[in-house]
Amino acid sequence: MPELPIAVIVIVLAVASRPIEVRLWRSGRISTRTLMFLVVGRFPVLVAVFGVLAGGSIVQIAFIEVLSVPAIYLGYRLLRYVIGEEAMSPDRDHAVEPHRP
Repeated sequence: MPELPIAVIVIVLAVASRPIEVRLWRSGRISTRTLMFLVVGRFPVLVAVFGVLAGGSIVQIAFIEVLSVPAIYLGYRLLRYVIGEEAMSPDRDHAVEPHRP
C-alpha cells in the first residue's frame, strides 16, 4: 500500500505544524487571516487523504468534501472568535511589529 506512508506524512505534518504556525502568528510573522486559512484548511486535506486511503472514487471524495463544508465554516467561526480573543490578550508578544511614531 504505497499511499500509507504519504498519508502518515500528511497527518503528522498537519498536527506538528500547528504549534509552529501559532508561534509565527504570535511573533507577527504571519497574519491572522493566514493562520485561520492554514488551521481551517487542514480539514479538507485530511478528508481527501482519508478518502483516497479508503479507496473512494473521485465522486465520493468530492461528495464528502461538500458535506464537510458546514464543519469547516463552523470551525472558521470558532477559530475567528478564539484568535480574536487571543489577539486582544496582553500576553501576545508585539515585539516584532514595526514601530509607528
